[in-house]
Amino acid sequence: MDTLSLHRQGFALGLISTLLLLASCTAGTPASDKQVPNGSPTLQISIDAKDFMPTDTIEVAIDSSRTLTNLLRSCKEMQFSLKKYEGLGHLVTGINGLENEEKSGHYWQCCLDGTYSDRGVDEIIPAQGMMVSWYYRAYGESPCKKIGEE
Repeated sequence: MDTLSLHRQGFALGLISTLLLLASCTAGTPASDKQVPNGSPTLQISIDAKDFMPTDTIEVAIDSSRTLTNLLRSCKEMQFSLKKYEGLGHLVTGINGLENEEKSGHYWQCCLDGTYSDRGVDEIIPAQGMMVSWYYRAYGESPCKKIGEE
């Protein structure tokens, strides 16, 4: 697999993961202000698109039987663009109208607990305490660790 294909996979997987998690939350609500039912498992979602849109972090109540894709598709407050890639599953290609841009090389990249995601959002089952971060950056510019990197 060539470098461009790996880049597209990483970016797509990250984007999809983030979008799915955001679907079940209220956009623009700081994690500390989000009302989550007592005892509900939660995870944190953050979006960082540099100068393209405001940075945000939210806390989301999760249902372990749902994939990240299900959460993203059900989100009323945020719009996620998803595209299915053969062998990769669904990847996020846009959040709230900010789409991946091949010409400039900017893509939504997903990190799970600080490490690049290697799966499509339809393969990610949200877990208690998970941190899902979406970065809109040129390939390789996000602060995520590579898979296997300490």
